Amino acid sequence: MFAQHMLASLKQTGKMAVVMPHGVLFRGGEEKKIRLALPKEDCIEAVIGLPQNLFYGTGIPACILVMRHPDGKPDERKGKVLFINADREYREGRAQNFIDPEHIEKIVSAYDAFADVPGFAAVIDNTAIIKDEAGNLNIRRYADSSPPPEPHDVRAHLHGGVPKREIETIRPHAQAQGFDVETPFVDRDADYAEFADAVEKRADIRAQVESNPGVATRQGEMVAAFDAWWSSARSGLAELPESKRLMPLRREMLDSFEPAMLPVGCLDRYALMGSIAGWWDEIRYELRVIVENGFAELVDGWVETLRSALEDEDADDDEDSDAKKTVKVTLEELLAHPFVRHRMADYVTELSAAQAEVERIKAEKEAWETGDGVEGAEDWLDGAEEGSNLAKELEKRRKELRAEMKDDDKRRKELVKTTGTGKPSKGSIDWMRAQGMDVREFEAELAAIERRLAPLVEEAETIDAMLAPYEAIKEELKEARATLRRLKAAFVERLTAARAELDDDDCRELVLDIDRERLLDRLEAARIRRVSAFIVRIECLWDKYRTSLDEIENDRAEATSVFGDFMAELGYSGGTSARIGDITGDTNGELKWPLRPLGALVDLINGFAFKPNDWLNDGTPIIRIQNLNGGQDFNYTKITVPEKYHVNYGDLLFSWSGNRGTSFGPFVWKGPYGYLNQHIFKIIVKEGVSARWLYFALDEVRVRAEKMAHGGSGLVHVKRSDLEGYLVAVPTLSEQEMIADRLEALQKRLRFLREEAEKINALRENLRDDLLTGRVTVEGHRQAAE
Repeated sequence: MFAQHMLASLKQTGKMAVVMPHGVLFRGGEEKKIRLALPKEDCIEAVIGLPQNLFYGTGIPACILVMRHPDGKPDERKGKVLFINADREYREGRAQNFIDPEHIEKIVSAYDAFADVPGFAAVIDNTAIIKDEAGNLNIRRYADSSPPPEPHDVRAHLHGGVPKREIETIRPHAQAQGFDVETPFVDRDADYAEFADAVEKRADIRAQVESNPGVATRQGEMVAAFDAWWSSARSGLAELPESKRLMPLRREMLDSFEPAMLPVGCLDRYALMGSIAGWWDEIRYELRVIVENGFAELVDGWVETLRSALEDEDADDDEDSDAKKTVKVTLEELLAHPFVRHRMADYVTELSAAQAEVERIKAEKEAWETGDGVEGAEDWLDGAEEGSNLAKELEKRRKELRAEMKDDDKRRKELVKTTGTGKPSKGSIDWMRAQGMDVREFEAELAAIERRLAPLVEEAETIDAMLAPYEAIKEELKEARATLRRLKAAFVERLTAARAELDDDDCRELVLDIDRERLLDRLEAARIRRVSAFIVRIECLWDKYRTSLDEIENDRAEATSVFGDFMAELGYSGGTSARIGDITGDTNGELKWPLRPLGALVDLINGFAFKPNDWLNDGTPIIRIQNLNGGQDFNYTKITVPEKYHVNYGDLLFSWSGNRGTSFGPFVWKGPYGYLNQHIFKIIVKEGVSARWLYFALDEVRVRAEKMAHGGSGLVHVKRSDLEGYLVAVPTLSEQEMIADRLEALQKRLRFLREEAEKINALRENLRDDLLTGRVTVEGHRQAAE
């Protein structure tokens, strides 16, 4: 009804666009009658499908209907409908997805061209919609954006090698970035290649591409072409205060940008036009200031904004408070402001170091409050609620102790009180004794008071001793914050001084340099995305063909032989052909090694408690639970955390909160260097303990922990004190290493079996497709495999 009203309100030459749910494109009933009438009247010009999760509050995809008044279409578009399937044109966000200028440019270009684009757009006659499809406007019927199925080569899966025909599909994308796609490969035969010796692991592919001279040369060509274009374009920007030609300048810059940059070849027209359109959108308000008041006014506005932001942020650096505080901008964002980077670089390092020191001490304070590394903390936190603050628990108990001791302590002081000169005060035991009074009753009272106070005083002194490091941390944090505030005050003074150093010409040159940098950064980001895209395609070839079924079977046979020998050595039956089902033997129920609590073997360091505003899209990776099984969807941070939270390749971790059977338990980290997130322990192995053996011991602990852990059948977690209390049979160090050898052999054999199963499944899928489609005959396929 709403769309009909819009259409009825159009002028003869008018055009409308409305966002609708996809259901209107195919539902029956009255909607079908309306939908049939629209193409009959030739009112629908285009149907544009949009990505999912694009609009706030709903995750469903939507569409745009572009309609005109009957007989209002241009002659070349009459009797036709353009379908654009843009459901894959978006940038993924954390809460919702986004359409960037690059995506908008692609959609608008397809609409303007009104022509077929394979996998993206299709022009369909109205008659086909009305008759053949009964008015169905489902976009996927006409423009299917689904990617083609991933090809699999049966011979390569069986006997090894990388099909050259699949390498050739990557060549145009690699050449556009200056990279020879054959660099990571060597010839195997006429049809197949092998990964070169320099590519020993998957990560070497990315390293080889990113360090390639050809890629660097192509980047240089892009920058050179950009500089040549900018040398002409900047004059138009420089003249804006006098010419006032804002919108004509925009058109001139957009029209000249593509011809200048497209010949370089590393970016297509959509990326180029999206970059400059997004850049213009970013600076459009600044350009209006320049048109009205000149470059100096814009710089003044930057300085005032920075000054105000610093004053706002100062409120967050006061003493800790439970009340929530509003911060308009972070210090990192201030330091990233182009004016600061260009004119105040000398202050950035010092201020960043002061901020990092505050964050470091805050992290140390928060870690102490969680009990991480605090001796005796588990005794206080075990009975407390999940997430309790150790410092508050101790301070609460100290307050209770003082209340309990108050009356007795007051009476004790009365009984032993002296004057300022050291003489007994009136009412004290010594005073009464001097008066000749019988003080035995009072001495007994004092002894009873001291007996009651002794354990309370001892506990209070223990709490004071535990809190002493925490109080020192708080004092250190107070001093660090004071230093940061002093630097901020100096920063504001320097900000004002930096502005005073600039005359009008300096302001113009500064703004133009910053605008150039912004646009070049957008181009570089687009180039990096395209480099990463073809790297991923080469990595896909590694994943598919790096290990053939023949190699897996040979390695499995070798692992089986080693495992069988180990079983025979341990006294089980089966020899070199032993299988798991063949294992026999009798330990007579005797424990061969002493039992020790896990806490005596390791130190557990809980991950850092990052705040939501610490999570960024670049910086140092944050290692979360979902990354433990190889997930590459990292969040990043630019804050500095204490070294104990740093994780390197090969470190032993234990996820104490995760899903049973997948993300709960021990892991050997195989990913990049990063910072450990909370809910994961970093395992520090003590002397006399093998980390290889400990991994398997922890996995055995995991089995027991899953049976007793808190939580439901899916998500489970275990407390530090419970984990540290698990008893583990501890052999000698040499025996630990031998046990690790045996269990690693079994683990290796299982890995080969899984890889073999995955490879066979891929073969089945491809062989079925080849044979059932007739692309390969049975005889031909047999000969190819041989």
